Amino acid sequence: MSQSREQQHLRKQWDRWVGVVRKVESRQGRPVSARRYAILYQTILDACKEDRHAGVSNFSPSRRLHGKIRKLVEPWVSLETLLHSDRRILRDLLMQAREVEDVMHPRLVRVSRPIRVLFAALLIGVCLFAGAIFLSGEDVVVGSLLEQLEVVRRRLKLIVAQATVTQWLGLVTLVVVVFGLSLTVGTRKS
Repeated sequence: MSQSREQQHLRKQWDRWVGVVRKVESRQGRPVSARRYAILYQTILDACKEDRHAGVSNFSPSRRLHGKIRKLVEPWVSLETLLHSDRRILRDLLMQAREVEDVMHPRLVRVSRPIRVLFAALLIGVCLFAGAIFLSGEDVVVGSLLEQLEVVRRRLKLIVAQATVTQWLGLVTLVVVVFGLSLTVGTRKS
């Protein structure tokens, strides 16, 4: 197995283990059988121990990551241990697991909700501004910025005054869709 293939295998097993912990924490019943959990548990620990025997440097990023994973997974020897644990402890475990996920899945960017809302509002504002300039039919380069803003303001005022209910519903739909998308950025199925 190549190094990247081993990493992909560990990432897949890690994601499964975190999914089991999430289901147990949310009290969705028994997510897997005790036997399957034992296999998953041992597979993760074995994958994390392989780099010790492969001559990987103590200071390598993968060795540190594997150490973190091992420290998080090792105490949860059986599915019963998870099932009988306090939800607060499991939530804390999931918070620590998120740090590992950030390293394992660097393409995921987690942005706080207020930032997503601000970004969506800014995006809508830019779209309205660009649309008003386009509808004004005037050359964007000609004139000062203040003149352009005044033209945009007048056009927006005219558009708002002449808008039909159907047009308003279209705009509200667009805003809801953009807002909904901004809230789901960075979330993934476990």
